[in-house]
Formats: sequence, C-alpha cells, structure tokens
Amino acid sequence: MTDKNRFLRSVPVVDVTEDHWRGHVAGAPITYPEGTVLIGIDPGKNGSLAALNHDGRRIIEFRDQPLIQSGKTGDLDLGTMAEQLRHWEPEKTQVALERVNPMPARRRPGPPCPKCKRPFTTTSMGASSAFSFGGVFYAWRAILTTLGLPFRLVTPQRWKKLIMDGCPRSDTDSGRKEVSRQRALELWPASREQMKLKKHHARAEAALIAASLLRV
Repeated sequence: MTDKNRFLRSVPVVDVTEDHWRGHVAGAPITYPEGTVLIGIDPGKNGSLAALNHDGRRIIEFRDQPLIQSGKTGDLDLGTMAEQLRHWEPEKTQVALERVNPMPARRRPGPPCPKCKRPFTTTSMGASSAFSFGGVFYAWRAILTTLGLPFRLVTPQRWKKLIMDGCPRSDTDSGRKEVSRQRALELWPASREQMKLKKHHARAEAALIAASLLRV
C-alpha cells in the first residue's frame, strides 16, 4: 500500500465571512443543517476526497486516492475507498462526484505532420488511460450507491462556473489545476499546509467540488 492512503486532517480554520464567499462564488446559496458534511470527490488515480462542514467554511479532512502497488501504476484499493466514506451517516452527508469524460482530441501548434503536412498536432487521451479514468469514476459511484450516501454528479464546467467565477483562465491542463489550487488556498487559508504543493491540486479541486454543493 502506498503512502497515499494516509489520513489528512486540516488545522482549525480561520472563519471565512459571507462577504469573502460572495466574492468567490456564483449562484444562489443552499443551506444545510448544522452537522451536515459536504464531500467532494475528484476521481482519478491521482485524485482526492475532501470533506467540508455544513457551511463550507472549514475543511474537515482530505483523503488521497488509495492504491495498492501493482506494477508501475497501481490498482484501486476498493476496500480503503469504501472505508473512507463508511463512517459518514447518510442522513447527514451530501456528496458531489465529478462526472468525468475522456479528454477530447485537441489541436495545438507544432511541427507539421510528416504524412499530411498539417501545421498542428492532435492530442487526446489514449484508450488505456480513458478506461482507467472511467474505472475510478464508476468505482466511486458504486461505493456511494452501496453505502446509501446521497450524491450528485457535477461536471467540471458546472462546479467551476459556480466556485471559480472570475478566476484567470489557462490553456494548459497543469495551468488550470494550479488556478484551482490557488482558489482553494484563498477560500481555506488555514488548510494551506495540506495544499501547499502544486501536486496537491486534486485535494484543492475535491474541496471546490464539495463547495459546489452550496450553490445552485
């Protein structure tokens, strides 16, 4: 088992005022009873899970995607994935799972193709990567259904529209992930230690996905 199975709990948070939230998110607010836990899941072998308190102002915990070491890539640790959610009560839990799709083909400037001589190259997610990516998504969906936890599927376009209104745009995947991490650091400064590195973008995006439950 890799160290990605470790439990991560955030430090006590500095209160985030409603004015601060209003400056970062769009849409009408949704309120939940005190004691409700809002969970966001960024699926993927390098993904993460984040749990927020009922009003989204405190990060309760982060959990990185658990893997069992197998060859070069590792296999999903389904048992640990279920344990990460089992202790939450269905009546007091709301979950947002990012709905993922294979990366579409994209054209980018590059050297001309030696065969067709077109002045660009086309990139897309390979069949193996798409299969693996979808496998993690459906594993989480099956676990949530089995545990009886209420969940909604939210597209990246939807949660980013709600939570990242006014954020700078980036043309690269790594750039977009860094923008998400910076947004999460603005919203939850007390959890900076758990999101201090660029590789922690999945934790940041999981928290932002959870925060999308607060807006409609």
